Amino acid sequence: MKAAIPTPPAGYWTQVRAGRDAARTPLPPRPLGMSCLVGPVGQRHRAAKSLDLAVERRMAPDPNWSRARARNFMVPRFANLLRAARGRRHPLIKARLQRDRELRLQAGPERLLLPFEKPFFGSRLEKRRLFILNRLILICEAEGARFSLTGWRADLITATINHVAITLQLEEMGVIQRAANSAKRSGGNDRRLALMVVKRPGSPGRIWQDLDDSRMEAQLPAIASELFVLAEERYRHRLEGEQAWRVAARLGNLRSAEAHAAEREQERRASEEAVENMRIQRLLAEARAFHDAQLIKTYVDHLRAHSPEMNETAFEQWARWAMSVATPGPV
Repeated sequence: MKAAIPTPPAGYWTQVRAGRDAARTPLPPRPLGMSCLVGPVGQRHRAAKSLDLAVERRMAPDPNWSRARARNFMVPRFANLLRAARGRRHPLIKARLQRDRELRLQAGPERLLLPFEKPFFGSRLEKRRLFILNRLILICEAEGARFSLTGWRADLITATINHVAITLQLEEMGVIQRAANSAKRSGGNDRRLALMVVKRPGSPGRIWQDLDDSRMEAQLPAIASELFVLAEERYRHRLEGEQAWRVAARLGNLRSAEAHAAEREQERRASEEAVENMRIQRLLAEARAFHDAQLIKTYVDHLRAHSPEMNETAFEQWARWAMSVATPGPV
């Protein structure tokens, strides 16, 4: 059941081919942090930029969702999972413990060890840190999360809850404070363990730490539920950002289309005006040619009537030439 989509039971397609009404398993509620779009990451991101309004409305998250209700529902589940995880070790933790054992066997009093050749989990605090991390990974992965650890000491922990990745750091409180660039307590030597959501340097996220009345081991169900709630909040925030981007893109496309339409309308009007100006100029030229032709004809007739002393043969030749010049072109 990938992406929380139920698969048909056995015999479903046989009943469909036989023309029977096969019962369909209803789609369950979307898990926390799960994307509404199914597919590879790149395709989901491309599809998120080109959704139509109908699909976008269907992707709207449940407005009745509540952080408090999610926590109240998930904390008891993680408490049960924590009890079931006793005595188990996750493969990621097993690999690190195995490497630690190999490093101890290779070490000797006559050999000078480099920093990366020394065992990591010899101290009581490091053993406890690995124990907490093991329990947290087991209960979260039982609910569908996936974990990856950076370095053999697991300096950075990445929890991928459905489609949202959260980076964590489990260290002494003094180390967490220095990493977050916050005020140092007890000169930065606070040995209590703390789990921090890493956002970016100088801007830490949520921090859980050992308390006087509650150590980290007892807080694991609440921490796990909070991680899932955080994944849902991040997904909703990303969904709002994508929706705002689509609204801005649609508005930009609309304005661009309006600008192109106005430009085409302006070009059409300019073309019509140019054609009209050409027709007017042609009309004026034809009118001037007609006027000049009438003027030449009138002049020739006047000379023919009032100049009898002119040579008739020469005058008629000139008159024929003048009348040929006075003949206007076709209107």
